[in-house]
Amino acid sequence: MNIPTDFGERVRAQRQLRDLSQRDLAAMTDEILSQPTLARLEKGTATPTLHHIMALAWALGIDAAELVDATPLSKRVRVAARGHQTKTEEATQTLLPYLQLRVNLDSTHA
Repeated sequence: MNIPTDFGERVRAQRQLRDLSQRDLAAMTDEILSQPTLARLEKGTATPTLHHIMALAWALGIDAAELVDATPLSKRVRVAARGHQTKTEEATQTLLPYLQLRVNLDSTHA
């Protein structure tokens, strides 16, 4: 399995988006990851196992592809804000699960 070089940055971004500490996220993985291991993954000094990837995706409520695809769905999404008070990042995060569902459904019918 090819792990993208920005894997740790992706994990950190998803964790911070949810206002979680490393300790909080590690606890959410049912002890599959410890806080020190999570810190090493985020720094890029450790290589994640399949168990790590799946546990992180489950704990963060995202598809594992967000962490390992060359170009994750969240980077392919473009939001056109209409109005000056639209929070595009919030809108993107709200819509992303539905877009991922669409991708998954499309791939099962391909």
